[in-house]
Amino acid sequence: MSGEPERPGTSYGNGSIEQAPARSIAMPGSPDEVADVLKTASDLRQGVVPFGGGLSLGTGNVIEPVDIGLNLTGLRRVHSYHPADLTLSVGAGATFAEIADTLGEQGQELPIDVPFPDRATIGGLIATGFAGPRRLGAGSLKDLLIGCEFVRGDGLLAKAGGMVVKNVSGFEIPRLLHGSWGSLAVLTSVNLKVVPAPKGEATLLVGVESLESGLERTRALLAAEQGMSACTVSSNGNETTVAVRCMGRDSTVGAMIAALKSVASSSDGTVDVLQASESRSFWQSQAEHWAIASSDVIVTIGARPRNLEAPSG
Repeated sequence: MSGEPERPGTSYGNGSIEQAPARSIAMPGSPDEVADVLKTASDLRQGVVPFGGGLSLGTGNVIEPVDIGLNLTGLRRVHSYHPADLTLSVGAGATFAEIADTLGEQGQELPIDVPFPDRATIGGLIATGFAGPRRLGAGSLKDLLIGCEFVRGDGLLAKAGGMVVKNVSGFEIPRLLHGSWGSLAVLTSVNLKVVPAPKGEATLLVGVESLESGLERTRALLAAEQGMSACTVSSNGNETTVAVRCMGRDSTVGAMIAALKSVASSSDGTVDVLQASESRSFWQSQAEHWAIASSDVIVTIGARPRNLEAPSG
């Protein structure tokens, strides 16, 4: 553990957490220390808020400060990585950028677009159930989660799952903890399936007049090419843009973009194509744009293609 608990708003761990709703901050350096904090808090009936990069602390309704903010950024060690088996075990406090660098050396990745990857931790992404636009083609982290270590509210340190892709033993506790927001247990490490990184990518951007026409165009594009990795419709004032991301081998990406461009060009509206690095930068900026805290009301709706309908009224 660290020395004296730090006050909310001061700099510690992986940056400054201005919104930490806690009277003091604990910074454990091991799963056993996490267990000690939760055991003591349970005995004293103290409230605990676990967090990593702090990117989701402002989500939901404002809560009264609890006794302890549990900063998990000290748990960032890679426990094991087997590129040939496509498996990774890593501490819950590891940032997504650190994981991406490790996997990138072997041409592998976790197929998800994460806002502010230098701050976002893998434990926080799983605990909040975060899923970006690539969920359309690759699913969510829940589909890649094969095991975990966690601490219950009473301080008991436990494990579930393992390091094999197919594991049917016992109840799927790791998937239960995905999206639980730390209310059931505190993740200390996670075991994940990883996938080969795509060789190429491109993004088709279609400018349309309204949200209604954007949804109509999206349905046509989805019908024309079901192998796309992501598809979004963004409306901000008078600007509405349909963005379609295609990933894979260069030849496959080129064929998909050509087919989609043919469909998009058959109607009114602007059509543009972003290649490789421009495409990656576009989706990263999109992820971070919607994640920035502000006084604006931002509504994000995810829907299966078959459920995509234009709004009525």
